[in-house]
Amino acid sequence: MLTLISSSVDIVDCQIFARAKRLLGRTIGSQDLNSAQRRMKDNWAPTAKARDATWYALRFLCSVLLPEEVVTSNNIHGGYNDPPFDYSARDDALLNRPWVMYFAALIVWCYAYALEGPTTASVPAAYDFEEQVRDMRAYLRRVGGVHDPEQLKSMRGFNGCSGMLMVLRTVFEKTRWELLHEAALLLDNCVKLLGQTTQSN
Repeated sequence: MLTLISSSVDIVDCQIFARAKRLLGRTIGSQDLNSAQRRMKDNWAPTAKARDATWYALRFLCSVLLPEEVVTSNNIHGGYNDPPFDYSARDDALLNRPWVMYFAALIVWCYAYALEGPTTASVPAAYDFEEQVRDMRAYLRRVGGVHDPEQLKSMRGFNGCSGMLMVLRTVFEKTRWELLHEAALLLDNCVKLLGQTTQSN
C-alpha cells in the first residue's frame, strides 16, 4: 500500500508543506518551504496523481480506523452504533502499519490544504478524544466511500480532517518509536494550519 501511495507524491515535499523544521539531516528554510508550497499547490494537488494518492490513502485509513458498520435498528436514517476506539499503534502486530498510516494521513491533509486551505468548520475539542474519534469516523465515511479517484474531483470539505489528525497524533504519541513521536508533532502542525481561520475569528 505504501508503494501505491508514495508513487504518486513526493513524501519529502509533503513534510516540508506541513512545516517540518528538519529533514534528511538538514534545516528546512523559507526557500525550501516556498518551493514545496508551489509544487504541492500548483503542480500536484490539481492532478490525477494527487487524486490517486489521496484515494489510496483514504482507503487504507478507512480499513484501519473505521469499525465494521453497525446500523442501529431504531434509526431510519441509518445511524451508526460504533464500538469504542481501540486501535493501538504501540501494540500493532504489523510494525510498519502505523508508519503507513502517518504517510496516508499526511497525504490526505496535503491534498485538503493545498486545494482548500484552512477550514471554516468547528475543530473538535483538543481534550475530548471521543469527540475527535466521532469526527474522524464521520469524515472517513463521507470522503472515503468513493469508488474511484476521479470522484474526488467533484467533492469538497477535505479540510475537515482535524479530528482524524488529532486521533492519530494521540495514537502515535503513545508508541515507543521516536519517529512516530516526530510524526505526531508534524500532524499537530497540520491541525494548527487547518485551524488558522477558526482561531483568528
